Amino acid sequence: GGDPVHAMRDLTGAPYEHIKDFSNPDQTWQLLEKYGNRWYYFVAWMRSGNTTEERTADGLVHGHAYSILEFANIKDKNGKPQRLIQLRNPWGTFEWTGDYSDNSPMWTPELRKQLKVQIKDDGIFWMPYEKFIENYEGVGVLKVEPDYIFNSGRFKRKNKSDPVKLAKLSVGAPSHCYISLDQVDA
Repeated sequence: GGDPVHAMRDLTGAPYEHIKDFSNPDQTWQLLEKYGNRWYYFVAWMRSGNTTEERTADGLVHGHAYSILEFANIKDKNGKPQRLIQLRNPWGTFEWTGDYSDNSPMWTPELRKQLKVQIKDDGIFWMPYEKFIENYEGVGVLKVEPDYIFNSGRFKRKNKSDPVKLAKLSVGAPSHCYISLDQVDA
C-alpha cells in the first residue's frame, strides 16, 4: 500500500514528481514523453476498488502499482493517430485485455513488430493513453540522472526540547542541485 514513488525515492534518493492531473491530456502526454526521452523511471497506480487488489474484467488490478516502460505515437489501421503507453504488472502476469492488448485485433503486423508485441502472459502490455487516463489515478516520475551524486545525512534529536539541527551546504562551482528534506512519519 501507499504511494509507490515514495518507495522508489527512498531506495534511490532521487527527486521525484507526481502527475495526478489528467484534465489536459495533451499537455500531460507531452510531459510524459519529455520525461520518457530523458529515461526517467515511471510508476503508475490504479484507483482503489471495493477490495484490496481487486481484479477487473479487463485485466487490471485496482489499488495496484505498475511500471511504465514506454510511450508510442502510432497510426492505427485507418491512419488515425493513436497514443499508446506500455505498462508492466510487477506480478509478471495478469494483463490488460482491451484495445492494443497482446491479442487485440487493433494491431497491424507492422505495428506488432515495431513495438515488439508478444502474445504471452508476462505482465507487459500496451494500452491506449485515453484508457490509461480512465483507469489510473496518477504517475510518479523518478528523476534519476546518470551524473547525479546522491548523498544523505541523518539528524536526530533526542527529545523535542533539543535545539534545531542545522546543516551547512557549500557548493564550490555552479551546479544543478536538488535538495530534499524528509522526516519519519508520525
